[in-house]
Amino acid sequence: MIYSKDPNISFSAIPHFPHDRNPNFIGRNDILEAIQTHLLKESRVALSGIGGIGKTEIVTEYCYSFRSFYPDVSIFWISCDSLTKIELAFSNIAHILNLRGHDEPDTDVIQLVSRHLQQGHGIPWLLVLDSADDFELLTQGSNALAQLIPRYRGGTVIITTRDYLVAQVLTGTAHGILTVNRLSHQESLTLFRSPLPNDARLDEAIEVQIFEIQNTCLCV
Repeated sequence: MIYSKDPNISFSAIPHFPHDRNPNFIGRNDILEAIQTHLLKESRVALSGIGGIGKTEIVTEYCYSFRSFYPDVSIFWISCDSLTKIELAFSNIAHILNLRGHDEPDTDVIQLVSRHLQQGHGIPWLLVLDSADDFELLTQGSNALAQLIPRYRGGTVIITTRDYLVAQVLTGTAHGILTVNRLSHQESLTLFRSPLPNDARLDEAIEVQIFEIQNTCLCV
């Protein structure tokens, strides 16, 4: 069992991880379990959906749960919304792993890290490519990230993207793409109420109207 929301399970910090665990995370069991199921069979999975739908939050929650079951697996997070962020993230990973030559000015840190993870060295890892939305940035050129995503029997990759085509290219298959939809009505109400004291809750009809407005804005 990789994913669990058992309150008795301790969620420890993930070294060098850019996101804290959200204590108010609600629902999404179907997607979390689908990630788990897919990664038991394949090495790559992508979450596709419109901006703001919760893809990053879902993967963050998955990573913390995964970490609680597999503390020896290294988890690396790459923000892919710009070349600068991609290069910085790979540079940080190279530093963390203390890869030879990582601090030399002519070193291509993306290739250096990718080659290291591809070789594995007997160490399992999970690589997250978050906000992988820019098709040209990720797929064009001889040094495009799409060509450098490592494959290793002990390694898995999770991708989040707004672009279904990017998801298909980076996973290499349409079967490895999970569509993230809006929270259900009940999940939305639970999320809205979770940080509020009992005496501060609104009438349910008003809460429903608030979420209808939020969902309308999300689609714009």
